[in-house]
Amino acid sequence: MQNEPNTPQTTVSRRQFLKNSSLAAATAAAAVNFPAILHGQSSLKLNAVIIGVGGRGGGAGKNFLDAAQQAGVEAKVVAVADIFPGAQGSNPAFLASYNGALYFSADGNDGAGVELWRFNGSATGRLTDINTGAGNANPMYMTVYNNLLYFSATGSDGAGTELWQTDGVTAGRVWDIYSGDGSSNPAHLAVFNNALYFSAASNDGAGTELWKYDGANVTRMTDINPGVGNSNPAYLAVFNNALYFSASNGTSGVELWKFDGTTASLAADINASGDSVPTYLTAFNNMLYFGANGSDGAGFELWRFNGTTASRVSDINKSGDSSPIFLVVYNNQLYFQANGNDGAGRELWRYRGP
Repeated sequence: MQNEPNTPQTTVSRRQFLKNSSLAAATAAAAVNFPAILHGQSSLKLNAVIIGVGGRGGGAGKNFLDAAQQAGVEAKVVAVADIFPGAQGSNPAFLASYNGALYFSADGNDGAGVELWRFNGSATGRLTDINTGAGNANPMYMTVYNNLLYFSATGSDGAGTELWQTDGVTAGRVWDIYSGDGSSNPAHLAVFNNALYFSAASNDGAGTELWKYDGANVTRMTDINPGVGNSNPAYLAVFNNALYFSASNGTSGVELWKFDGTTASLAADINASGDSVPTYLTAFNNMLYFGANGSDGAGFELWRFNGTTASRVSDINKSGDSSPIFLVVYNNQLYFQANGNDGAGRELWRYRGP
């Protein structure tokens, strides 16, 4: 597939607001209920929720507050909880909003390992001990589907890492996709056409491919890399009534793929001489945006797909890779972390659109 000529835009800019050490915390908070931090305006009152980052009043939380004050913004940073007391962090990850609470994985230093936790607006607590004892459940890719929260986790039932769900009261394994003690490792969960899609491996000889759970059954939808090869679908995102993702068929490299509900097809061969590795696919302004490495010598930059062809948006780092990650749409603009090679390191950037 031919790509459009590269059309660098001048509407990509860096927002000098966050320090490197606090960017991850701010991004996590913004994804939940914190749009003002991404807006980067002055004369704002910011009420940040930072969970388990750097202890009480220090680390990322303090850097975040300092950066806000330097920008002329009145900020109130509240350490929600010291989940892992002391200097070591609980490392909250995979935050997701469900039934009026914030769910995430964390290590509470309570002997239960990395498990499923939640914050209800006033208190944090471990929901359950999926991998009983000191073992780590490592819940990941939390996604709401059919009024339940689904995720990948490792239980103590000998089934390995499989698909789990919770209703906010109890947690249970949905399916043993890789039967026995092997792990299917469900990842990149996304809702499409009233079903839950994800990448997973099974002992059916097909490798890691695209799977679907419809609320009753789990089914492998395609074998993109035929046989035992792994297509490794990643960064699943819905765009133009289809499911897009990064995958490899074993011959075209890791490229942009599309699933229409019936068949999977190569949407764009962005790097004809290698792997473009599309990441963090995000729909914005009737296009699909992502980071990718084209064959134009610009390195890993911001790209977009209009449903037919793919084109590079801009060469943010003209001396190397800007590597845009954590793409988020806010206030009709696209925000992301990138390295502009302007001496500022990895900072918050935005794209206003064409």
